[in-house]
Amino acid sequence: MSLVKTRGIVIKSCDTGDCDKILTLFTGEYGKLTIYVKGAKKASSKQMASSQVLCYSEFILYKGKDMYYINSCELIDAFYNVRKDIIKLTYAAHMIDILLDVIQENQEYKEILRLFLNSVHYISCDNKNPKIITSIFELRLLSYIGLSPVIDSCSLCHTKEIGEFYFSFKNSGIICEVCVASDKSAVMIPIGVVKAIIFVLYADLKQLFSFSMSDENTNLFEKIIRRYLNAKLEKNYKKLDLIKEL
Repeated sequence: MSLVKTRGIVIKSCDTGDCDKILTLFTGEYGKLTIYVKGAKKASSKQMASSQVLCYSEFILYKGKDMYYINSCELIDAFYNVRKDIIKLTYAAHMIDILLDVIQENQEYKEILRLFLNSVHYISCDNKNPKIITSIFELRLLSYIGLSPVIDSCSLCHTKEIGEFYFSFKNSGIICEVCVASDKSAVMIPIGVVKAIIFVLYADLKQLFSFSMSDENTNLFEKIIRRYLNAKLEKNYKKLDLIKEL
């Protein structure tokens, strides 16, 4: 029996039968893995702690005909502060929805896994704004999959001499005050938001979540990145709308 050792975080859990679960695991080395966990819902199960969504563990797996099975596992982080808070959990669930659309099986996603783990970690912190953490995750993820906006010059005329900055969803990036005449849907953005976008695209992952903005700029940053994300992935992610109802 060939064994696979990997670390991964559960991003989906489905009950099957009376006591079993089918998990979707996100790993850095192998991408998305489907895992069958026998007896996961039993109180005596050694796998129960690692079978919950957002639980990050080290797994030893063996491959069956259609999916993997757990030989053993050891919990590393349960992100309990996120799972017990409905608002934090909703932000994390939104990020998971995006991952489920982006990641594939048998692909390497080490940087994206690190990004997601760091994002969930910072959402768990009470002194961090989950709104800006989630927007950082969205933008950096888009950059990893080759969908970065043009930000270092006007995406139409390519000038770097820009007085007023506008974000064009039609042209996937910044346009200048001259070119904005050709795109009435473009949104004017202050230099602080421009700098935030540049920072998120190019900063080292260790410093990625180290900046802050005013509430006004944070709200604008969130709206621009979410709209850009929806356009690029051709899907309207609505899970965060639930927060408005809480």
